[in-house]
Amino acid sequence: METLLNYKFDQPFYSQSQLLSIFGSISETTLKNWMKTQIEEGKDLADMGYFTIKGVRENQWEPQTFCRWLLANKIRVIHKYDYEQSHADKIESNLIDIKQKRRKNVSN
Repeated sequence: METLLNYKFDQPFYSQSQLLSIFGSISETTLKNWMKTQIEEGKDLADMGYFTIKGVRENQWEPQTFCRWLLANKIRVIHKYDYEQSHADKIESNLIDIKQKRRKNVSN
């Protein structure tokens, strides 16, 4: 899993819709729930890689920070319920997929 932190993204930051497209197994509702929980816990959204640009409508995300946050907070968590583990497994397999696709594109 640590090798996922070395994944190279094409851009330094992405809009929220682009981020959700890259991390395909994460829905907008799920992301917004995570953001809400982060705020309720008194944590900064910047810890997730979130930021805004004045004059730009859509939220922006730094993908490396988001990836580290995702690994630390959602994938490695010990889950109480099967559905939580299942969701984490889907996210993990999607991250592995992203890395494999990137390797394929680089080697071609």
